This record gives sequence, C-alpha cells and structure tokens, in this order.
Amino acid sequence: REDIGGPAVLLDEAALARVAVEHLLEQGFRRIAFCGVSFGWSTARAAGYDRAMRAAGFEPQDTRGFGAPPGVWPEWLGLMTGGTIGAWVASLGAPVAIVACHDYIATAILDACDRLGRSVPEDVAIVGIDNNELRCEYSRVPLSSVDPNLEALGQRAARMLDAILDGNAPAERTA
Repeated sequence: REDIGGPAVLLDEAALARVAVEHLLEQGFRRIAFCGVSFGWSTARAAGYDRAMRAAGFEPQDTRGFGAPPGVWPEWLGLMTGGTIGAWVASLGAPVAIVACHDYIATAILDACDRLGRSVPEDVAIVGIDNNELRCEYSRVPLSSVDPNLEALGQRAARMLDAILDGNAPAERTA
C-alpha cells in the first residue's frame, strides 16, 4: 500500500498488467480489455495495461473499473457477478481478451461468460493477476494468471528488516 509511511517492499503493479498484455499479444489477440476495481493497486494495474497496449501500437479497449466498498469484498463480488460484469462482457463482443486485475475478478468474468454462453478461451480469453492457484487451477476452465512472485517479495522484505535490525537505514521504497 502506497499510503503506509516508512520503508516498504512493493509490487510493481503496472508491470504485472504489462506481462498479461504481452502474453495476450503473443497469443495473437489485438482486442484486449481491462477489468479492475476502485483500489489503488488495481488503478496502477490499469495504467500498466494502458501503457502496454499503447507501446505495442494498439488503442486500449474498454477499461472498466467497478467500485468496491471496503470491507465487504465477498458480498460485493457476489453482486458484481449477478449482472454488472456480465453486461460489460456482453458489450465487448467476441473474440476479445480480458486482463482481470485479480484472479477473483477473472473467475467472476468466467462465470459471466458461462451465463452469456460465451466460450472461454475461444470467445473470451481471460488472464488474471496474482496466480491464486485454487482459483486458477480449479475453475471450470483453468485460468492463466500472472505470478507476482510473492516468495521473492517476502525475501526482499526480510532482507530489508534484517538491515533495519542491524542498524542500517534501508531505502524508503523498493519495487
């Protein structure tokens, strides 16, 4: 979280979305949309998607950010899968690829595709971010996801903490 003061080890959120876009472009997709939520990390991922699309010479497709009330994520996601995400997916047409800001959103998009009769990945290709193995491997259609390598992130945080405990001043931020 950017709002936490002091030393921190952070994910490069924009890079995660860039990797997803590059993967979909390598697979031959040229219409790639982004689905996010109204949290800072998702907004950073949307910006990474936008830059990656433009860098590849493509106009970003519909970038959708759905509002999420803090503290009620499961209830909110249930409401979103009821029709809001489905209406958005239907508006995109087919074929299309979608970068989902998070694997939970990716599975909500997959559920919406089921209700719409859209075939995944033939009509709608979905790539999530965060590599939640249970979500990705055990969904009706196994989903691709960008792995942020949280183990390496934790190791960097441990090294930073070790330096602090040794009396060394760490960098304020590292990504």
